[in-house]
Amino acid sequence: MGDAMGVRIHAMDFIHQNIDNLEDNLKILVMGNQYIKGSGIDYITENYDYDMNNFTYVNGQIIAKEYFTALGYQHTAIDLNGKEGSIQFDLRKPIAKSNRADFIDSFDVMIDIGNSEHVDNQYMNFKNLHDVCKVESTFIYVLPKEGHWKGHCKYKYNLDFFKKLAEVNGYEILMLEERNERDICCSMKKKTSDEFMSEDEFKKLPLIIESGNKFNDRTLYPYAY
Repeated sequence: MGDAMGVRIHAMDFIHQNIDNLEDNLKILVMGNQYIKGSGIDYITENYDYDMNNFTYVNGQIIAKEYFTALGYQHTAIDLNGKEGSIQFDLRKPIAKSNRADFIDSFDVMIDIGNSEHVDNQYMNFKNLHDVCKVESTFIYVLPKEGHWKGHCKYKYNLDFFKKLAEVNGYEILMLEERNERDICCSMKKKTSDEFMSEDEFKKLPLIIESGNKFNDRTLYPYAY
């Protein structure tokens, strides 16, 4: 995570396309203690009438928690590092059996901008995200496309991954597309209270694994889990 995590213009546009028509005061879960970076800030100033001086800047970036709170959402973030007000949690472990079991069926929106690709238990990661969201909640993903982001992460995605993920779990795909040439953007709605797919079913999804990258060394990158 760390410096690699940040919301830029194409991700900010995709987020707003999916949340602008939602009600205020919804419970939103953001994966990672995210920052809004330069082009993402430019997107906000060009499209929305917010006083940007009201936000805290860290190295020229806005703390995302402040922005989503200003939009009227009840914001929660999960991150292994527990920084910037995020709740420390390891997504490789089942959240239902943790001290955050209160998160189960709690959130109306889940936003994952460049987090899942670093979690070394992909099945448990996506199961946890399924479990914490209510029926009729919205999942928003912006994740690295296969063949791009060399050396950034272990896992990459394609359109077929999300099509199959949605099909097996009964999600409704709202938007699914490639953006910025390097990213897969997907928004889906959780339509049933059914359990998440089995691990055997998940292993059949077309998940791309990139070996031999720097993020496999947790001694150098302790938050790239």
